[in-house]
Amino acid sequence: MRLIRLLVDDDELDAVTDTLDAESIDFVVTDEHDREASVVEFPLPVQAVDSVLDDLRDNGFDDGQYTVIANAESATTEHFDELEAQYVEGSEETDSVAHEEVRSKARSLLPDPRTYYAMTVLSVLVATAGLLLDSPAIVIGSMAIAPQVGATMTASVGTVVGDRKMIRDGTRSLAYGLFVAVVGAVVFGWLLRVTGFFP
Repeated sequence: MRLIRLLVDDDELDAVTDTLDAESIDFVVTDEHDREASVVEFPLPVQAVDSVLDDLRDNGFDDGQYTVIANAESATTEHFDELEAQYVEGSEETDSVAHEEVRSKARSLLPDPRTYYAMTVLSVLVATAGLLLDSPAIVIGSMAIAPQVGATMTASVGTVVGDRKMIRDGTRSLAYGLFVAVVGAVVFGWLLRVTGFFP
């Protein structure tokens, strides 16, 4: 279950509340004193989030300024059982997850640059040692250290949801990671040769 919080300008409030009423969604509206806006909060089954947000967008709501989708443990509202019956068990049953949730999860898979490149160098050192020792087990073990899966997932999810920044961040991390890996392997191999560990 998800708890949705939207910051809605006063001129959009009627459209948002009408859309939620039409879907039989129980909501709470709280005035925002510092702005001419209100916070609208309502619980939804996970499967309903994407559909409801699409309906709100279709009715003119701009969800780009403040939209929070949070996990919720339980909800007791007048119509929540009907929503669960409709979206979880009924005619609109779906396994879909909101793009916002997918985007957030994919972004969290990409570590900060310092950790990403440090783990890349470490995995390259292990892989290079495995190649020089002719040990497939060590080479395969180096893949477990490599952090490139997060960058790949970020770029892939960005492509699917149409987020250019995610595509750019993921692709750039992969390209820089490849460069760091090649340079690291060359330098490590050269050092091993110079110091006499390997002929």
